[in-house]
Amino acid sequence: MTEYENIELRSEKVRNIIGRVPPELVTGGTAYVIFLLVALFVATAAIPYPENIRAAVIVTHKDREGAHAEALIPYRYITRLKTHTEVQVEMEGYAAQKYGHKRGTIVAIEDSLISRNGSSYFRAYLTLKTPMKYDIKLNMQGVGTITVANRSILHYIIWK
Repeated sequence: MTEYENIELRSEKVRNIIGRVPPELVTGGTAYVIFLLVALFVATAAIPYPENIRAAVIVTHKDREGAHAEALIPYRYITRLKTHTEVQVEMEGYAAQKYGHKRGTIVAIEDSLISRNGSSYFRAYLTLKTPMKYDIKLNMQGVGTITVANRSILHYIIWK
């Protein structure tokens, strides 16, 4: 029985073929990985990633040209906002998918600190433009979205 234990089942040619990695596979795999990395780099440089702030909005005054509203914005964004920044407001009861957003601008920023529920806020005054598919009413509430920056993903990776 010990004679049969050392018998080689494959010839030398077959062992050479099995033991050698084809060079096409190595170079093709390397090229594929490099192509994927370059494609990811281009995608991160080209795809915009907007930075938005969400805020509670309440309508305080209404006239023929539009409406005036106040937004309570988390205080950590006090240095990021400026006047004349665009705001999109989804009013309560009117889904933005069906009725669209009310568009407006920030006309003034009050830097005094407002504390509510253990969080700090500041007040921004907005002017909302009409017409839309529905009428704005006094004391109507909504959620405002303010785009602070619209940079690429690569910008956030490298410079932040």
